[in-house]
Amino acid sequence: MQSTTKHTEGINIFKKNPKGDIIITGSGKFFREQKKRYSKYDEPYKQLYEDQIVEAVKDSSKEIRSLLSIL
Repeated sequence: MQSTTKHTEGINIFKKNPKGDIIITGSGKFFREQKKRYSKYDEPYKQLYEDQIVEAVKDSSKEIRSLLSIL
């Protein structure tokens, strides 16, 4: 499993409008890069989910990682 992901700060992608709704901002470069990266997989949503899980638990404790590996 390849777990090299480029971390992008959420503050650069999302902002709130005057109504309080969260909107996507930027030139679309991040989304084009993601499309290019995940379009090579047969089921890109599964790979994206796996990458997000790896990113979320990489700094967690050993106990949490071991519990998730059972699933």
